[in-house]
Amino acid sequence: MVVTLAGLVRLAVAVGALLTGMAAGAGAGETWTVASEENFPPYNYTADGRRTGLDTEIVEAVLGRIGVTPDHRPAPWSRVVHDVDQNQTDLAFQFVGKPERFEAYNMVGPHRAGLTVFAVRADSGIAYDTLADLGGKRIGTVQGFAYTPEFDGADFLEKEPVANNTLNIRKLAAGRLDVVIGDLHTLASVAREEKVSAKIRFLPKPLSEVPRYIAFPKARKEKAERFAKALAELQADGTIDAIVARWLAP
Repeated sequence: MVVTLAGLVRLAVAVGALLTGMAAGAGAGETWTVASEENFPPYNYTADGRRTGLDTEIVEAVLGRIGVTPDHRPAPWSRVVHDVDQNQTDLAFQFVGKPERFEAYNMVGPHRAGLTVFAVRADSGIAYDTLADLGGKRIGTVQGFAYTPEFDGADFLEKEPVANNTLNIRKLAAGRLDVVIGDLHTLASVAREEKVSAKIRFLPKPLSEVPRYIAFPKARKEKAERFAKALAELQADGTIDAIVARWLAP
C-alpha cells in the first residue's frame, strides 16, 4: 500500500477531530437526578418556577463543586423514599439518620441539624414534658417520616399520618388534630403560607435536635463518595455555615 503525503494529512486531521471530540465528551458536565419532598420550606420548595430553599442551595453548592448539574424531581416524601429504594434517583434529601437507612443507602452528612417540635392550637392547654403527656391526643405526622426512635416506637400514641406538612397544619388549625410534630422552621413556614400562624403555637420543649443527611442508593456509591468529599470541603471553608445562617437568620 502506498501512503501519500495527502493521505497522511487527511489521517492526521481525522485523528485530531476524534481526539477533540473525545476530550469534549469527557469534559462535558454531568447531570444527576435529585429527589426531594415537593414542599418542605424553608429547606426545599418551588418559588417562581424553580427549586429553592436552604437544603436545595446546599445540594446545588456541593454539586457545583464537582461540576454536576442537578435535575430536580420534587415529589411526595413516600415517592422520594421509593425512588431511593428502587435506585431511580442519584440522590435524595433530607433524611433522618435511622440505623436501617445507613444499612440500606449510602448516607452522606450530616449537612445540618434541625429541631423537631410539637405544635398545638394557640388556645390549647396541652403541655409536653414526656411523650406520655401526649397520650390520647390526635397527633399529625407525615407518612414515611422518621422523627426519633422513641416517638416512632411509641405505639401508645394516636398518630394520624398524612401526605405532607401542609395538610397537618390545615387540620390542626381546623381543630381536626390536637398536635402536629415536625421541623420547627418547616411548620412555621407552612403556617405562614396558610395564613394560620396566629392559630397555632409551639410547645417550648423540643422533642430533639435531628441531624439531616443526603441519601444515595447503594448502587451509586461512587457518586456518594464524590459528593461527600465536596461536602466536607464546603463545610471546612465555611460555605455551608454561611448558607444555613442566611436562611435561618432571625
